[in-house]
Amino acid sequence: GFIEAGNTELNLVFTRIITNVGQAYSNMNGFFTAPVRGVYYFRFTARRVLGSRFMGIRLCKNWEVMFVQEHHNDGLRDYLSSGASLKLEVGDMVNMRLPAGYRIYNDLDNHNTFTGLLRFTL
Repeated sequence: GFIEAGNTELNLVFTRIITNVGQAYSNMNGFFTAPVRGVYYFRFTARRVLGSRFMGIRLCKNWEVMFVQEHHNDGLRDYLSSGASLKLEVGDMVNMRLPAGYRIYNDLDNHNTFTGLLRFTL
C-alpha cells in the first residue's frame, strides 16, 4: 500500500532483505553503517502511484542529502531511480528518507529498492 511521510520526513526502512553480507544494513532502523573506509555505490528506486503528481526521495549520508524529484501530470504509475558513489569512513551512515507530504507505493512485488555495495577500500 501507500507509504506516506505526513507533515515530517519519514525514514524509510526496507524490511525485505535479499542480500546483506556483513550485516551492514539494519532492517530495524533503515540505516546502512559503513564497516570499512572506502567508496560505496548506492542505488535506489521508488514507485509513484496513480493520482500522485510529485514524487521525491532523499539519499542521506550522515544527514547530508541528495534529493531526487519527479513531477508528472498524467497521473500514471512511474518509477524514479538514481544512485551515487560516496566516500565513507567507518561508522558513516546512509539511509533513504521520504520528504514531508510525499508518498510512494509498495507491495509484495518490492517496487521500492535500496542497494549499497563496497566498490573498493581506502
